[in-house]
Amino acid sequence: MLHSYRSHASPTRRRPTPARRRRFASHLECLEGRVLLAYTIDSFGGVISPGFDVTRGRVAINSAAEVAATGQSGNMLEAYFLNNNGQTTWLPPLQGGTSSSAMAVNNSKEVAGYSTGVVPGGFGGSTVNEAVLYNTQGQPTDIGNLGGTSQATGLNDSGQVVGDSTTGTAFNSPTHAFLYNKSGPPIDLGTLGGSDSYATAINDSGQIVGYSATSTSSNSPTHAFLLSGNGPLKSSDDLGVPAGYTNSYATAINGKGQIAGYATKSITGPYGIPETVTEPFLYSNGQWIDLGNLGGTDAAATGINDSGEVVGYSATGPNATLGGLWAGHAFLYTSSGASRISTS
Repeated sequence: MLHSYRSHASPTRRRPTPARRRRFASHLECLEGRVLLAYTIDSFGGVISPGFDVTRGRVAINSAAEVAATGQSGNMLEAYFLNNNGQTTWLPPLQGGTSSSAMAVNNSKEVAGYSTGVVPGGFGGSTVNEAVLYNTQGQPTDIGNLGGTSQATGLNDSGQVVGDSTTGTAFNSPTHAFLYNKSGPPIDLGTLGGSDSYATAINDSGQIVGYSATSTSSNSPTHAFLLSGNGPLKSSDDLGVPAGYTNSYATAINGKGQIAGYATKSITGPYGIPETVTEPFLYSNGQWIDLGNLGGTDAAATGINDSGEVVGYSATGPNATLGGLWAGHAFLYTSSGASRISTS
């Protein structure tokens, strides 16, 4: 099955990922033998209520080409599941919730994501997320949290779920990766020595990938991790960084344990202004492999299948803009290298 990361910035906190990723307009999911250009195809057109815009949300897909998507309907997010017979199921929020988001889908047609609600207080209340697992009938189970707000980001065919949760309700509460084994509360996976950690994907062998701060300092490096079991994270789970880079992030893992992700470093740009370089990488057999880019310095790998094919996005130049917004293209990496995929 596919094991791929759907990037989402929680409305209650900032995830340590490049800001320009949120402006990328073409998200792909990598299947066993093919690539589906899912993000820019409105597979739900005419099926869901008018005004539903899937291109403003997230898309996840399983090996049967069944899709879980989140789109914007008015001011709210709505999650749906579309099977390969064209039948659509709405994935509702938990009771009392205001919106729902889908982040991952498995081959059993289960969907992981989160439900969003509003807690009274302050100026109009505060928004909180709660991780959920939808069954094959589209009904949500509350996964719980580690003391604060939570979201599910990865799911395997056994129904194991990974995600992240704040460990308290205070504004500066740490965020920890968690594992949910379909029974009992979510398990805190700890960190690599820092305050925060995030789990992004889990394969059918139960291998979990993500990233974590490595110290409690404000400028702590972030390292990708690979964890087998219920944790907690330890130093041997740290995948380190590619040579010459400062931070690494794991975003997806396939059934063979190969990992897709990206690494970042700071350089001095034009006029002496610091810039961040983001480069896609594949981690395989203990080695970081640079996948290259399409000419820009903002690129990342977001999905990988069991054949080792990787998909992601890349800017096409050092200052690739279109109408004032960041512009780039999806790419497919095979043994022949990275190639651009047209979105037209």
